Amino acid sequence: MNDIYLEYKRKKGDSFFDESNFQIHTKNNLNNILQENIGEIKVFSTNNIKDVDAEGNSVEEITINSFKLINGTMDEPLYNIYKTLFQIGNKYVLKLKKNSEIVEGPLFFKTFYFKTPEKPIKKNEEITMVHQMTIPNFNEPEEIPIKYKFLDVIKNDGEDLAKIEGKCSEYLKPKGDILTKFSIQMFIYYDFINGYFRKIEIEFESKFENPTQNNESYIKIKGSSIRTKN
Repeated sequence: MNDIYLEYKRKKGDSFFDESNFQIHTKNNLNNILQENIGEIKVFSTNNIKDVDAEGNSVEEITINSFKLINGTMDEPLYNIYKTLFQIGNKYVLKLKKNSEIVEGPLFFKTFYFKTPEKPIKKNEEITMVHQMTIPNFNEPEEIPIKYKFLDVIKNDGEDLAKIEGKCSEYLKPKGDILTKFSIQMFIYYDFINGYFRKIEIEFESKFENPTQNNESYIKIKGSSIRTKN
């Protein structure tokens, strides 16, 4: 297969079950005092398609079913953020374009929603798409260019999935005396027959430096999200 059309095929009433597992590694060095934590969280959620219009734009509702710290420890302020975000019973409504770009909804989800290109892409073709992401120590979301490449079609339990690589190798953001280094790599396994992703593997790293205050921090998030249609 030389080219492939990655189209989301949502229908009102569709329902998906998502299982997400992430290891979070943080290091904070303030005045040569190092604090380091490595923890692992697991989140179960349900995604219900509430509406789809004639242009393919959709309204989706995400319900948090379960959140657990299953291993290790986490930086307490960060853990409290995740605990609040993934509190059992929380519901989030997203409004998306046909290509899955989120036009309304919590910024957190914009990081993990893969936007599909408007035209078919060829094997090994590289395209750049911009994502809004939050970066530690910055109040406003950043526009991050991510390069995507369609690698191949693979077999998974007898079904054909498109394997897509997305990456931003290094993004530097100076802000006064502060410098943030940021990188992300992900692999997306996309069911192009039925029109939804089956699995996303992601690795995110960010390093924050403020030499004038002798302050340095680091965060690495590595994990995956698996989607099953109900």
